[in-house]
Amino acid sequence: MNHKMYQQLQVRAAVMQTVRSFFLQNSVLEVDVPMLTDAAATDHNIQLIKTNELSSEGDTLYLQSSPEFKMKQLLSYVPIDMYSLSKVYRAGERGSRHNPEFTMLEWYRLGFDELQLIQEVSALINKVHQVLESLNFYKPTIDLDIKIISYQQIFQEITGLNPHNVSLEQLTSYIIETIDISRAMLSELTISDGLDLIFTHTIEPTLISSFNHVMQVSFIVDYPVCQSAFSKVESSVLYKEQSTTVSRRFECYIDGIEIANAYIELADSHEIKQRLVNPYLISAGEKRFIESIERGLPECAGIALGIDRLIMSLTRAPALFSF
Repeated sequence: MNHKMYQQLQVRAAVMQTVRSFFLQNSVLEVDVPMLTDAAATDHNIQLIKTNELSSEGDTLYLQSSPEFKMKQLLSYVPIDMYSLSKVYRAGERGSRHNPEFTMLEWYRLGFDELQLIQEVSALINKVHQVLESLNFYKPTIDLDIKIISYQQIFQEITGLNPHNVSLEQLTSYIIETIDISRAMLSELTISDGLDLIFTHTIEPTLISSFNHVMQVSFIVDYPVCQSAFSKVESSVLYKEQSTTVSRRFECYIDGIEIANAYIELADSHEIKQRLVNPYLISAGEKRFIESIERGLPECAGIALGIDRLIMSLTRAPALFSF
């Protein structure tokens, strides 16, 4: 008997059961979406895993990188609170924090704003944390310190640059000076890519508690417009005194490890088409997705949370569990 592996399996089973119980208590319906899809990734940085199968329209089928497209199709037919707890697949991801196959929890809440969703995510993390503490072999005795921080606040505090109006040259100069990357390697850099690079290398490492018995749970809100993806672009709801237009989305970190990404969902089909990876080469799956938006996507907030990273973070494991 491999007792360490047995304990890891017990931890994982407890977390999955806790997640399902949490949503059952909150009247959120679990849905099961197909693993094979002919829709492209919603993020140009995501590499899909191709299969040898074809759809009925003759398009190549991929292993799903996210249940987002299918869940939004469901929402257009059945506008209710729903969640999916399933495997997703992404090529080119391998390391202590990445696996090409991992478990994603994605859910949609009708009528929620950022604060309501942050409160629900915090409640779920706290519940999972309590369950892990109750396991006899796992005694973290760790407190969770939950903080809401605006993207501009932390970016400007650390870099001195305003992410909402920074120029590409300013980002390039900062990256060369602080991250030790040559200008030649940044020849195709965009403002969005530059912000991501700085955030990953310079800001994420600061989102950690300075106390061993405390984990910092950070919600970074109000992203720059260039990083809107499929989120609404409007005035801030959480920082109403600011006049800057922002992407109504947030990311959640536990001690510097990103575990979740959330949007106040965009429901304008024309705008969504423009934001697709390549709006001029749309697959049959993406057409169905746009048709579902045209049918009517309810006002809602959506979030994707990595279960494997959540477990790794709360147990302070050095890497994702795999066997």
